[in-house]
Formats: sequence, structure tokens, C-alpha cells
Amino acid sequence: MLGGRAATPSMFRQTSGSSLCYSCGKLNRVDADVCFHCGARRPGLWGFGAAMGRLVGRLHFARAVTVVCAVAYLASLALSPGSLGRPRGMFDILAPGMPALDVLGMTGSYALGRGRWWTLVTAIYLHASLLHILFNMLWVNQLAPAVEEAYGIARLVIIFTAGGVAGFVLSDLAGVVFSVGASGAVFGLLGALVFYGRSR
Repeated sequence: MLGGRAATPSMFRQTSGSSLCYSCGKLNRVDADVCFHCGARRPGLWGFGAAMGRLVGRLHFARAVTVVCAVAYLASLALSPGSLGRPRGMFDILAPGMPALDVLGMTGSYALGRGRWWTLVTAIYLHASLLHILFNMLWVNQLAPAVEEAYGIARLVIIFTAGGVAGFVLSDLAGVVFSVGASGAVFGLLGALVFYGRSR
């Protein structure tokens, strides 16, 4: 409180002047109802556009995905300690148990048949073995920066998520019962780069 009145969050909200449109990146009045250039509604995002831009600008997407996947992988191992000692092949080293993956949001016809549609997103961040997560994160860290440079951070997030969801939907149509991993999202990033290259 300052002088009996609450301090206004002016450091977060811009109330006058100009800001860049979230859609086309061109300059508009911060209080404009419609972007003068592309027609997007509320281009200044009610004055919070600049603060959101600073927040997103600090986000390193590939690093964030890697951290989330690593935490989810460790959680799946912690929930299935009995499965770690079982002898497995090279591609199943440190593989978490199916019950643990199911609890954390594994998808496939089993989950979708029970109405668990959100698993189409959560399963992107789950992995079935050590090599599975290592290879997927290697590709994410190789491809995501290039996609971000070509399309921007917002479209990168959409492409990554949509690619993962599309991959799981196709695997469900093919009758795959259980499915996890960021492979569909990786192919989404790769497809975006191929499209960008062909269009140029």
C-alpha cells in the first residue's frame, strides 16, 4: 500500500503508447480494438502484450520440453521401482512399468476408449525407456530452434503440440493400444521445416 492506495501493476500493464501486434508484429496503439495491419483483435492484449512478449522471449522451448520430459521420466521410474531390476534388451534399458505410464497420462486406444482425451497431450512428455527419451530430446533440441527462427515461438509451440497429437491420433486409428513419446511432435517440427524450405 502506498498512501493508503494499492500500487498499480504498471510494470506489467501498459496503458498508453504503442505496442507490437501479437499476430503480425507491427506497431499499433496499445488500446486498439483491431490491428491496423492484419485485423487481429486486441493486438495489444489489453496492455499486457509487452509483458507477455518479455516472458515468452525468455522461454527456451527446447530446454523447457527437455526438463518436463526428464521430470516425467524420473517420476515414471519412481512409480515403478520393481520394473527396473528386470532383465531387458538394449532398447528397454531403464524402462518404466506400464501402470506408472498409465497413471501419468499414457495414451492409445486403451486410454482414448475410456474418454481420456487429454492423454493425447500428456503422452507427448512421457517416454518408455532411456534411449527413447535421449533420442527424442536430441531431435527436439536440433529442430526446435530452427522452427522457432522460421515461424516464431508461438507457432513453434502449436506445431510441436499439434504434431504430437496428430501422431497419437494416427496410431490410435492403426489400433495401437498404448503409446507415449515425442516422436509425432518431432515429425511435426521436421515437416514444418520441410514446408518452409519448399516454400522458399
